[in-house]
Amino acid sequence: MNETTLFLQLITKASKAGNRKFGTAPGFFYSCPEEFVLQNGCDFEPRRLETKKYRYCKIGYCFYNTYRLILKYSELNYAEGYVTMNNKHTFLHAWAMDGSSVIDNTLRWTEDRFPVSYRGIIFPRMYVIKTQMRNPNCGSLINNLENGNLLWAKEFDINSLSTDLE
Repeated sequence: MNETTLFLQLITKASKAGNRKFGTAPGFFYSCPEEFVLQNGCDFEPRRLETKKYRYCKIGYCFYNTYRLILKYSELNYAEGYVTMNNKHTFLHAWAMDGSSVIDNTLRWTEDRFPVSYRGIIFPRMYVIKTQMRNPNCGSLINNLENGNLLWAKEFDINSLSTDLE
């Protein structure tokens, strides 16, 4: 179990106990976005970005950066979930996947700041493209409050996500 998974377990437990700043909305299937990722995601090991092939993009724009990256490189898939840094800071984040390898073009590795673990969901490529075409703000797929796209509000089945471009 990696550090991100441990963090998500603690937040989920607190949320279910009613100790969460933003409580669960009535009728939501998961108690919080963290539980959604905990139940449906996988653990991934961090990897330094291959700067000979990929380039770093603007910090704070991980969803946009990752979307642009998967459009440029068809072999990559979009992943979203949580990342934990070496200072134990854990936050919602997006990155690309090349097979089982993390390709994160937002978080820069420095001697004193770097990711130690990831947990997230790899979304079907066409679902990501379709969703972003309909709403070009390139925000979170998991917790998009602005557009009412809260995947954690209902039971999740990745195979039920529509991937057609109609």
